[in-house]
Formats: sequence, structure tokens, C-alpha cells
Amino acid sequence: MFLPGVILGLFIGMFLTGCIFINRINQSQLLVNKSRQALINAEGRVVCLIQQNKTLYKENKHIQLEKEKLKDIVNRIYNLSTSNTYNNEKTILTKIKEVITDE
Repeated sequence: MFLPGVILGLFIGMFLTGCIFINRINQSQLLVNKSRQALINAEGRVVCLIQQNKTLYKENKHIQLEKEKLKDIVNRIYNLSTSNTYNNEKTILTKIKEVITDE
């Protein structure tokens, strides 16, 4: 009778050890699954941010072109207003109007 009790105890011990091992495997698999899902979500956010960055780059480029255009107009107006070739204010205003309407 002693031997079957020992064997039964060993089987129970092995069974419990196996259950603990399987539980750890399940927990590890859950962590792997969560990590994979987090990676998929992060990749989606990266794709979205890349698209936003491209859009902002195009908008910024457009704004820079507008800024350069306006800077050129202001410089031309400044040069007209500070030049001594025109003795008449009306002539300077006419030239400034021409610069503005050309653009």
C-alpha cells in the first residue's frame, strides 16, 4: 500500500507541476499577443504620422513660397519708396500700385 501512495503522490505532484508550467506558458503567450497588438497599433500610428508629416511639409513649402513672394514685393516697394529718381509722391504711389497689381 505504501508504494501506490507514493506513486499517486508523484503523479499528483507531476500533474500540479505540469499545470503550473502550462499556466506560465499561457501567461507568456498572452504577453506575446499583447506585445504584437501594441506593435500593430504603433505601426498604424507611425503610418498616420508619416502622412501628416508629408501634408505639413507640402503646406510649409507653399507658405515659404508665399513668404518669398511677399518679401520680394515688400523689397520692391521699399526700393521704389527710397529711390531718388521720382520727385513726385503720386509717381511713387503709381509705381507701387503697379508692383502690387503685377503679382
